[in-house]
Amino acid sequence: MQSSFQRMGAAPLRAAPDEGRSSGRFVPPGGGRPDPQARDYFGPSGPYPEVPFQAAYAAGPEAEGPSVLRTTPFQSVGRTLRDSMRYLFETHARYLTLALLLFMGVAGALLVLGWARGFPITSSEAWSILILGYGAVGFLLAFLISLVVLHWLTVWLSKTLTGARLFRPTPRKPLGERLFFLVTFIASVWGGYTSYYGFQIVFFSPEEGIRYWLVPLLAGLIACSFVFTFWVTLFERMEMSSLWQKLVLLLIIAPAGAAIIFGMSTATGVLGIGGDAAITYHMRLSVDAMQDTLNDIRQERDREYDRLIPIMTQTAQRFERLADEEERRGTLTQAAGAGAVSNYLRDLGRQAEATARDLEEQRRVETLNMIELNDNMRKLREAFGNRGRKFRAQLETLVRDMNAVQSEIGKVIGASPLDLVRFQVASMRGIRPLTPSSVNRAFADSQKEVMANLEGEKNSTLSEIERSLQQLQKEASRKPPGFMVMHDLEAIVVYWRQVWLSWAISIAVDMGPFLWILVAAVMPMGNYLQSQKAEEAWIENNYPEAQA
Repeated sequence: MQSSFQRMGAAPLRAAPDEGRSSGRFVPPGGGRPDPQARDYFGPSGPYPEVPFQAAYAAGPEAEGPSVLRTTPFQSVGRTLRDSMRYLFETHARYLTLALLLFMGVAGALLVLGWARGFPITSSEAWSILILGYGAVGFLLAFLISLVVLHWLTVWLSKTLTGARLFRPTPRKPLGERLFFLVTFIASVWGGYTSYYGFQIVFFSPEEGIRYWLVPLLAGLIACSFVFTFWVTLFERMEMSSLWQKLVLLLIIAPAGAAIIFGMSTATGVLGIGGDAAITYHMRLSVDAMQDTLNDIRQERDREYDRLIPIMTQTAQRFERLADEEERRGTLTQAAGAGAVSNYLRDLGRQAEATARDLEEQRRVETLNMIELNDNMRKLREAFGNRGRKFRAQLETLVRDMNAVQSEIGKVIGASPLDLVRFQVASMRGIRPLTPSSVNRAFADSQKEVMANLEGEKNSTLSEIERSLQQLQKEASRKPPGFMVMHDLEAIVVYWRQVWLSWAISIAVDMGPFLWILVAAVMPMGNYLQSQKAEEAWIENNYPEAQA
């Protein structure tokens, strides 16, 4: 059946094709498509490409493969903590170095101000200020670490309780960057441990209780955290910086941070690695000096005794011989027989003989004392073989024993046989012959020539002894060696050649990541990292569900 339009010769009505929509031909209502020029027309709804997490979300938790669930309380807490920690770590690293520099500057200003006003801050007060400041920084770091642990704990609980796997695009980092993070982490852990150990064995003792463990542990955590945070932050900034920014980082920021790391971690690391070796080397040098002094004293004393004992023995024999000749022939008085002169000579001989016996006894006692001192120094050398906490536990005892050995050596030097002989010679000079108690004064006045001969004989003999004493005194100019207790920090600086390996290890560990930073400053890695960072930022901004 034809319509009225067909009977009139018109073409049959049909829907206008897509390419003819712009024509002004009449289209009956309902017979065609909407006018594309209309204000409320949005065009055809073509198929959009699906992203993986949308398909996973539509499939539900029962589907295989990665899926994203509706937000759970654990995920909400985890996302909040993650955002908070990201903000904190992106902002605090810029000011941590400046804050530590300001703190150390304030502490130094307080010390200088107190010294200028005449009220210097004691070392204990300075250590208290330092411990409080580092304690505050350590508390902040511990709080941040606890937040990180709580965040990952909530994420792990959300995975465990729901049984679903979260979709997170994880772009692969270059191998060099991963190696840098690994080496820096190992270096920071090693530096933190050596700092903890060095603080513990040098500045504290087990008798202090909880402080023996807590304060060194706090120092180790601060050193570990600062070393890792500073080098990682500097590495990331170095890769993304321009030439002038790299110069500022290398010439200003890097030296300032390296100085802090050197004082905070490197020096205490050397204490932990080589502090015992340095202080032991100092004590060994002191003991060796004492041993050399004792050996020299023994040689000098043997030489002195070998000369003084025969001299006093010969002097006693000489006076005895004069007394015998006086009794038999009257050599001095021209009158034979026993009398005051012969008794006087025998008294001088007996005193010289007693002096020789005293020298023999003193030699025997000194020999025993030197043997005991040698045995004590041998025990000290054996104790120097200990290391670590065992060595520190007996350090005070070793110092006390070394002071005792030094005191005994001083006593040996002070008890010189020269002084004994000199005293006896002076006492023998004071003995006068033919006193009024021995003979009458008239006879004594008549025997002035006899008295002069006796005095001359005695003085000549004693003068020979004094000349021998002066010669021995010039040869015996030995003084006791000095022993001074040295702090470990001073020891590792003074004896750095002996502990150079400890310095090399500590510097290599703490400053080793700086080599990677120098490589990052000259290698053309910035464009790649910038594109990678931009890709990660685009994924995070456009698909926040994928980062849940």
